[in-house]
This record gives sequence, C-alpha cells and structure tokens, in this order.
Amino acid sequence: MSIETLEAVVGLDRPELTLRPGEALPIFAERDGEQVVVLSMAAYGELLALRAQAARFAIRQAKAPPAGLSTIEKDAEVAEFLRQRFRGRETGEALRAACVRAFGDDRTPSVGRIQTFRSRWRAYR
Repeated sequence: MSIETLEAVVGLDRPELTLRPGEALPIFAERDGEQVVVLSMAAYGELLALRAQAARFAIRQAKAPPAGLSTIEKDAEVAEFLRQRFRGRETGEALRAACVRAFGDDRTPSVGRIQTFRSRWRAYR
C-alpha cells in the first residue's frame, strides 16, 4: 500500500482542527464543511451510554406479540375487558363467567383460550 493510499484511508489528508489553549469544551467547529464537536472523553462516554440505553429501550418497545391474532385479540372490547380483569386474581372460570355476563355466550372465549391469552399478555406487556 502506498503512502498516498494509506493517507486517504486514514484521513491524513484532511486538515486538523486547531485548538486554542484555555478554550473550554465542548468546542464547536467546522472541518471541511462538516460541523463537528470536540468533547471530553467523559462526556463522550456518557453520550455512548445514553445511546446504548436508547437502543435497548427501542428493542424492548419493538418487541411485538406473536404472529397471528387469537380470537380474543380480534375482539378488542373483550380483550380490553379481560386485560383489566387480569390485574386481579380471578380464576379462568370466574373470568369466563364475567365475560358471559358482559358480552353474552357468543362472544365469550373458552377458559382455555382465556388462559392462553393471559399467558401471552403477561409475556408481552
């Protein structure tokens, strides 16, 4: 590899920023038409930590429920009713009975479907 190629890869052909002694950080400057900021290593470390934290948060937010909606999830009103009841300690039979009273037998899922919906809801909330 020639010196010219090495300088182009490393960026040695770009002019350096000139720092004046006693100038407080951060320093805002322009380098080859690009706006840059000079930070202390501590501030840079904090910035990287915040970026990693934001990435972890974005991943947690993007965690989607499993593919395919259950019959309960297709009926938003029944799903919300059950989610509110899950906060208590009701059995599957009690949840089904409450759902029958609220929505009738046609819209009420079975106890097994309610239990499956509850476990999926706990895994993805």
